[in-house]
Amino acid sequence: MELLIPILAVGMSLMIPIVAIITDYFRKKDKMRVIEKALEHGASLEGLDLNETKAPHMPYRAGMVCSAAGLGVAALGWFIGDPEATGPMAGIGAIVLLIGLALLINDYINRDRFNR
Repeated sequence: MELLIPILAVGMSLMIPIVAIITDYFRKKDKMRVIEKALEHGASLEGLDLNETKAPHMPYRAGMVCSAAGLGVAALGWFIGDPEATGPMAGIGAIVLLIGLALLINDYINRDRFNR
């Protein structure tokens, strides 16, 4: 059990860049397929807009995710029940929770920028 938590933490943190790399690969592959089909049909690539559109900023999302992750880590430390694990897990969870709250406050303060 002692070895399982660090292995899961490292494994789950490595999943984020792996999934990002895989989705980027498939997005580029689809873009090349569109270009290939356009060339097969004799279309000009000048009018073809393949630039990725930037997704609109979603205020409060990062803060909510960090807050939920902090609560989850703190709750995990509490559910483990081991007094040696509860303190550090609650501390880490509190730090992540406070970062999430800071992001929420920042987005609330700057909400006028998002409306433009």
